[in-house]
Amino acid sequence: MTTPTTAIQLKVNGDSVSVDAGMTLEKLLKFYRLKTEMVVVELNRTVPAKEAYATLVLQDGDALEIVKFLGGG
Repeated sequence: MTTPTTAIQLKVNGDSVSVDAGMTLEKLLKFYRLKTEMVVVELNRTVPAKEAYATLVLQDGDALEIVKFLGGG
């Protein structure tokens, strides 16, 4: 028997998103198929260190802005 997973609500780039409780920032970026070296993340109006992404557990109500770098010339 498996235990039900609790969902939390986030705002990602202005959109409401439901994710599993306990999700880290790194897992969220993987879910969106984004590479950490190609994005900047603002979490609740602060920019966390990229080294913290793997251990930074997202909380219900967190607001994120994810900006992707684009190459070109």
